[in-house]
Amino acid sequence: MIRALGIVVMMLVMTGSAVMAAPGDGSGKKKTYPADLSQIVGIVVEEHEAEWYHQQYEGWRKQTLQDPKDELAWMNCYRAKGYEIMYTPDYPSADSVKSVLLEEMKRCIPGTYTYYACSYMGPGMGQQESYDAGWNAFRLMPKKKTFYDYDTWLCFLKLVGDKQHYPAFAKEYVKSGIYSKELITFSMNELDCMEEGGIYVGNGDVTVIPKWLIQDGLGKHRDKLVLTYSFFFNDGYCQQLYDELGIGEVPPMPELEYYEDYDIYIQKVINEVAVRTGRKLYMSKFNASNCYLTWDKQDALYDIGLLYVCSPDAPVDIIEEQKRLLEKCDLRYLGKPIRKDAWIADTRMSSAMTQCFWQLMLEYKGNGDTANYNKVHGMMEKAVNRISDEKWKDFGKSSLEEYVDR
Repeated sequence: MIRALGIVVMMLVMTGSAVMAAPGDGSGKKKTYPADLSQIVGIVVEEHEAEWYHQQYEGWRKQTLQDPKDELAWMNCYRAKGYEIMYTPDYPSADSVKSVLLEEMKRCIPGTYTYYACSYMGPGMGQQESYDAGWNAFRLMPKKKTFYDYDTWLCFLKLVGDKQHYPAFAKEYVKSGIYSKELITFSMNELDCMEEGGIYVGNGDVTVIPKWLIQDGLGKHRDKLVLTYSFFFNDGYCQQLYDELGIGEVPPMPELEYYEDYDIYIQKVINEVAVRTGRKLYMSKFNASNCYLTWDKQDALYDIGLLYVCSPDAPVDIIEEQKRLLEKCDLRYLGKPIRKDAWIADTRMSSAMTQCFWQLMLEYKGNGDTANYNKVHGMMEKAVNRISDEKWKDFGKSSLEEYVDR
């Protein structure tokens, strides 16, 4: 299964009743909903418990029963159920629950942007069916686009290897100003730390999408190859990538018995891209642990601050690399408080700065280099102190204290 990326929209919360514009109808009309209903935003923007999403699902489901043609209600209903399932371990019959909602949408709002958008990557969808739904949704996308629209269909265009619509769409996304400037800054620093022509592998929208926007929206770091780990589970994407790079056939898939075997095969495909192109391979530090299996087993994964670098043939002096790369990073933004309307991803990435360059900090501490120790420690402290969310501030503080006490 291809992992869906970027299911996020901007949230509008008002006192009293919530007033929202229906997506895709082109009318611009606004409808009043009960005050306890919220636009369902993705977990990049904000997170809630499963119970909250369940309550939202029930509220939006009631709206669909009152007005079966209400696209906004259907969209929020479907997304709320999706997040409820995501945050509920072993949710029973998840696919069948979603299938029932899609069948009702097909009956009530057939041929609409909302129906096709929800159908894309829906349960039981074959690859071609999913692509067809994606193209239908893309063609029916409203002129006034939300974060959800940009994020979802940018990923779709990347996945299918579209060259006709993608360049203009990426530029339009950046121009819209919707995407988090903080995440773009963090990604710019990561790319600045890579060698020319390097390959970057991330496994989620926060790690990948801002880099595409930097490359294809801002026109910077276009020499780098930015790849999405989850896309490699799509064999058509793999061969398409190999064809674009002119590196021959994708390594054949052996008989696979365990999920771990699948990950190891995907990592072989990724590693072959690096070997056949002669490019340095880097990986996000925020991927799931299973994404690193091959390089961990080879002791070939090195922490160079903001990134891991894969180097099976030659050891890497991570202290010297962290010294060199820290000077390349523009960390001035850490001196400013995080905005009140910041995404949860902004807060998390700021908190995660305590997990970058900590080896260098301890090296300075051990050598008695107080000035440089204070410089790195101060950077981490700034990253934590600018956070207003107490949960993530405490996480950052505890991480920093743990490293300092080593």
